[in-house]
Amino acid sequence: MQWTLAYAAAAYTLLHGVEMLSEAQDWPHAIVRVFSLLLIVGVPVVMTLAWYHGARAQRHVSGSELTIITLLLMIGGGALWAISRNHEAAEHPAAQVVASAAPAPASAPSDKSVAVLPFADMSEAHDQEFFADGMAEEVLDLLSRIPALKVIARTSSFQFKGKATDVRSVAQQLGVATVLEGSVRKAGKRLRITTQLIRATDGSHLWSESYDRTVDDVFRVQDEIAGAIVKRLELSLLDPATLGGAPTGNTEAHSLYLQARFLVNRDTTEDLDRAIQLYQQAIALDPKFAAAYAGLAYSYGRRTANGVNDAEAYANTRSAAERAIALDPTLPDGYVMLSLPSMQYDHDWSAVARNLEKARSLDPNNVQMFHLSGHLAAAIGTLEESIGNFRSAVDRDPLNPLLRLPEARTPGLRMQGRVRFEPGLCRSQAPPVLIPDF
Repeated sequence: MQWTLAYAAAAYTLLHGVEMLSEAQDWPHAIVRVFSLLLIVGVPVVMTLAWYHGARAQRHVSGSELTIITLLLMIGGGALWAISRNHEAAEHPAAQVVASAAPAPASAPSDKSVAVLPFADMSEAHDQEFFADGMAEEVLDLLSRIPALKVIARTSSFQFKGKATDVRSVAQQLGVATVLEGSVRKAGKRLRITTQLIRATDGSHLWSESYDRTVDDVFRVQDEIAGAIVKRLELSLLDPATLGGAPTGNTEAHSLYLQARFLVNRDTTEDLDRAIQLYQQAIALDPKFAAAYAGLAYSYGRRTANGVNDAEAYANTRSAAERAIALDPTLPDGYVMLSLPSMQYDHDWSAVARNLEKARSLDPNNVQMFHLSGHLAAAIGTLEESIGNFRSAVDRDPLNPLLRLPEARTPGLRMQGRVRFEPGLCRSQAPPVLIPDF
């Protein structure tokens, strides 16, 4: 009995010490569980040793003693292993259900899905990268407005820029059935644009075309490319004007706009400052250039995400976004950017909801809209809606790692700044939301 009591006291002290060390070092709980099971198995072993070497006062280990200890270790270990398994199954039934179910194979992407890869700069001096990227992005923007078409965001599709990657592999990673590739050769005012729509399953060309035009016809070419894809994928436009309308008639302003957009995508403080200057120069050349105002608003928004969180920065974002909407009420980016200061600075959930819903109606593939909608739903406490919006954003921008963070921490967000969503109650002290790069 003395041996057993001494062992129990020592075991308790050791277990307590291991638990404290586990908490301090952030060890997995499994280590403490295994250690405690070993201590329990040791009880009958110690009792056996006490009987042979205490009560019977044997000085040497006998064969019968070894046999008994071995059997006790085998039986005790097996029993405790079974108990531990049953305990884990009872504690985590959902995990057992998931583990027992065979993972379902990934569903094939819809035929009505496309990724627009960055166009290659084939100019002789290779100095038109910004123009080639801008062409691809503007075609992507046109396609994303089509409700029946799933379009992958620039952040993911441009991950493959400059890489010799098989189209089928690209499509698999992005979850699309078709991929649009292209190239741009620019010499003075002359343009040669080549595009091809590729079926991901076998790498065959669904459609290809070359355009020899002038810079003045660049918007018409973009419309023709988007229209050809819509026709090839057997889609229909809800509004024939979706693919129409030149954002500016000033080619120099458009060039400045593309250069600014190119810099914004680099997302450094210096590049954002330079992009803001270029957007302002483009606006000076064409004061009615709505897309340039939307780009300016986005640049200011990115500055706030990079640490400039003051009233002036949000005021600049709001002012540029409002001007973009006033000039072109059908521009979805204007509404998305107008929702940013309402969310991060004013905490005006009603205004955020109105603007994001308008953006959704104009551009059902807009990743920024889904991302901010997820944060809005989390702020007002509608968890399922929040997760659904975050997942929609990830579905359209699968290679953007920043989009996967909010969904993972949504349960925590739900407990912060939760408010009732009513027109008369629209301010809260929820934490700021930083819009990721797109």
